[in-house]
Amino acid sequence: MLSFLGLPSLSSLPFLNIAVEEPQNTLVPLSVNYFPHRKCNYSCEFCFHTSKNLKILDLDVAKHGLRLLADAGMKKLNISGGEPFLQPTFIGEIFKFCKKELDLESCSVVNNGSKVSEKWLDEYGKYLDVMAISCDSFDADTNVKQGRAENGKAGHIDQVFKVAEWCRARGIKIKINTVVTIHNWEEDMIEQIRELAPFRWKVFQVLLLNGENTGKETNSLRDARPLVITNEQF
Repeated sequence: MLSFLGLPSLSSLPFLNIAVEEPQNTLVPLSVNYFPHRKCNYSCEFCFHTSKNLKILDLDVAKHGLRLLADAGMKKLNISGGEPFLQPTFIGEIFKFCKKELDLESCSVVNNGSKVSEKWLDEYGKYLDVMAISCDSFDADTNVKQGRAENGKAGHIDQVFKVAEWCRARGIKIKINTVVTIHNWEEDMIEQIRELAPFRWKVFQVLLLNGENTGKETNSLRDARPLVITNEQF
């Protein structure tokens, strides 16, 4: 089993998901999903990242772990959250390290778009292959209703289009992630998706996870049960 020197094994580290192949019983972490922290400036009702922890590893420790993963076969790194851009310098330096030092094939980030800036893209965009932006609806009221907003204020949709334009200008691929709930399952998003022109559109059915988003009965901080849709609706 791979492990950080002096640290827990990689498989036991929090917020680290690894897609692996096991040829000849050897663990190969080809694609790694890294959650530096769980804090977010949005309050999506369906989200099962309910912790507000903003504590992150020291940059040198994170780089050491990523080098071990690269030595073991990592080809792709995705950073997610929480909202990764609440720590913009940290993730920027991670992408820079992964591209310049580790020579990874792909670096990507999943975020809500609200904290992305042109300044960050000018400094670190050259080290990013894919910008995945979460966008569940092109109706402002629906976004606010689902919590896809900061302090209940509309503005998410405009920011999604801004970030997409900034990324296209810099040669960064755009991906859109959409969570389908009772509020948006009948919405026609085709026109706006065509305008955004992502290279990939990932659509998820809202998911319940006991202990995270299933109400007080399971000691959850959120309750997404009213948002659930049937498989047929999805």
